This record gives sequence, C-alpha cells and structure tokens, in this order.
Amino acid sequence: MANVLAIGERKQRIAAAVSDEFMNTLSGLDIRIEQPTPPGTELLLLVRRYGLTAYDAAYLELAKRKGLALATFDSDLIKAASQESVALLGRES
Repeated sequence: MANVLAIGERKQRIAAAVSDEFMNTLSGLDIRIEQPTPPGTELLLLVRRYGLTAYDAAYLELAKRKGLALATFDSDLIKAASQESVALLGRES
C-alpha cells in the first residue's frame, strides 16, 4: 500500500495528508499478513508462465491456494486467473 500511495503522491493524484489518513485507517483493521511462498515455487512459475508482475502473481497464487476469488481489472491477470481456474469477483467462472 505504501508503494501505491507514494506513486500517487509523486504523480500528484493524492495529497500526503490523505495517504496518512488512509494508512491510519488501515492500521485499525484486522489485516493478517500471509506468509509468502518459498522462492522458486508457484509464484515464480506464475510470473514466467503468464508474464505477470511478481505483485500480480502473488495475488493469483494466494487466491489459488486459498480458493478465493480475485478482484481485478488487469487484463493479463484476468486471463491468467481464467487459465488457473481462479474465480473473479463479480464474474461468473
């Protein structure tokens, strides 16, 4: 999230005060950090197979492993999810 907010600030799409408020709101939520998969496993295979960023491959790997649906507008990630039989939020599989 810090990366997204920092880029938004740099491109003057969001003010620093709004970023700070958002991060404070996030800190009050019951967010659990999922442990990453070991290097060289499914994550890297998904990056190679579909040409995804490591960020997108991590979302796909987690959704696949946990049996969760993905929420995305990214066309490459949508295509990869379909190939991996991962449901997309708001779309029928």
